[in-house]
Amino acid sequence: MSHIVDQAIDAIKAKLDDQPTITIITGDEAPSAKYDKKRGINEIRTPNDPYIMLHEYIHMWHFQTFPILFSSSDVIGVDFIELKCEIKPIFNTARDWFVYAELNKLCPDDFRTVILKDYKDYLTKVTKDDSENNQLILGLIFASANHWFKQDIPDFKNKDIIVNGLLSVDPCCPKVEKLKQIVNDLLKLYSKYDHIEEFNCWEVTKIDNLITSYQYLLDSLKKEITKYADEVQASLTAHKITKEQALIKIYEYGKGVSDSSKKSILFFMCLPIPGDRSIIEFTESILSGIDPSWETIL
Repeated sequence: MSHIVDQAIDAIKAKLDDQPTITIITGDEAPSAKYDKKRGINEIRTPNDPYIMLHEYIHMWHFQTFPILFSSSDVIGVDFIELKCEIKPIFNTARDWFVYAELNKLCPDDFRTVILKDYKDYLTKVTKDDSENNQLILGLIFASANHWFKQDIPDFKNKDIIVNGLLSVDPCCPKVEKLKQIVNDLLKLYSKYDHIEEFNCWEVTKIDNLITSYQYLLDSLKKEITKYADEVQASLTAHKITKEQALIKIYEYGKGVSDSSKKSILFFMCLPIPGDRSIIEFTESILSGIDPSWETIL
């Protein structure tokens, strides 16, 4: 590697407010950067390779610069195995996409050498491992080679999900929102996940949980609709949809609401409950395609 890499490491180190502990690793251990100010974690583990060390320093710079969720792997809604084997590799791929842009900026010649070598090497591995983690590696390498060096992207399993998910986001603009966009696209690798949201931590919603919530709403709708039956039926007739279709429409609207308290209100209260006419008005506004005023039910 060129002396440019060493200069880039110094440049990134100068940007850090909190210098990490550096541990040189050997063998099969994967390099990593971990930062959690509240827990006193601030460490880079890297082989004695300047390019890999720079890669991890850029991660550390991102972690210390951007909101905590950019570096956090605290995810609720999944078990330990799902987090380790499925969710974390997706986060790693999404974060590496932004790191690659910085590597290209700081040491373009070295970056080109590494990416094109990896591109050539992985062309021979396309059909040898169908695991999702291997697909993420292939997708990151091929998307990078295409984005920066106009290389063709070979076919491989889940190519469209991974490559399109990465290429849809400008890697030169790292943000939590962009990270979430990539992660949500990559979650499509697994049919059991619906989406991820950021609140105080990352929260994954599974498909089976959505089905449970939907069934609760459906049962509630059938149970609570009696008092306003004529009024509600007139509204549904005007919109030419059934009660079940109306519920799906309301539910789909709710999936796009990010505020957790509003989401809860929507999922469990935006039905025609006897004695609360604001709920009827709220539901009607959704069915009409109008963004409802939350003040009507808060």
